[in-house]
Amino acid sequence: MNGDSTKGTKGTKGTTSTENTNGTDATQGTLTAFDGRLVLDLDARTATVDGREAQLTRQDAKLLRGLIELGEGVHAPDTILLRVWGVLLNPVELRYPISVLRLKLGRPSWIERTEAGYALRPPEREQE
Repeated sequence: MNGDSTKGTKGTKGTTSTENTNGTDATQGTLTAFDGRLVLDLDARTATVDGREAQLTRQDAKLLRGLIELGEGVHAPDTILLRVWGVLLNPVELRYPISVLRLKLGRPSWIERTEAGYALRPPEREQE
C-alpha cells in the first residue's frame, strides 16, 4: 500500500470519487463526478467542466467540494452551510457564493436551485 486512498459516492449520473494522494484526510487531491465531466483539483483549486478549466478561489473550491460530497439530490441550504462551513447562517447567505460558482462552472444549470435547496446536476451535453 502506498498511502494513497480512494473513496467514492454515487452521484446523480456517474461516480464521485475522492483521490487523496498525500495520506491526509482528503483536504487535497481530486474529486471527480458525473463520469468525469466535472473534476475538482483541490491542490490547484481548479474545476474542469466538460474539458474547460476554471480557476476557483478557496471558498469556491470548498463549496464545490461540499456539493460533490453531498451527492445526488436536492440539499437544503442549512445542510450545505453545515457541510461546507460548519455553521448555520441565514440561507440567503448561500445565494451569492452559489451564483459565483455557477458562473465559474460556465453553465449555470450545473447547480440547480429549487424551492427546497440546491442540487449539483450535469446539464445536457452541448451538440457540436
